[in-house]
Amino acid sequence: RVSRVFPGHSWVDLLTSTRLMVPVVVEETRDLGVLTGDGRGGIRLLYIPEEKELRPGMRISTAMVSDILPAGLLVGEVSDSAPAIEDGFRVYPVLPGVDFSVMDSLLVLTDGGRP
Repeated sequence: RVSRVFPGHSWVDLLTSTRLMVPVVVEETRDLGVLTGDGRGGIRLLYIPEEKELRPGMRISTAMVSDILPAGLLVGEVSDSAPAIEDGFRVYPVLPGVDFSVMDSLLVLTDGGRP
């Protein structure tokens, strides 16, 4: 998400940011959740009911409930690490669809599809 714009450059919040909460859907089950940073450079899936069990490799995409992001953008997949239980919800570690540690630039497209 573009958070600040200046002449010639902008600040962008990545999925690893703890300030960014992205509504997502688990493609195989259609469960809705929220993706956010874990504070250590990773991302996690929040608000999956405790009784729901997701399998590693399930794909996670942006949901139709966002005004900021279009629906259907693949953001990652459920990790094979065990989920935590917090306040009656499962919290799943997520493998992002991109290696953030090697990303040094980002092209931002406008509504017209131009940088």
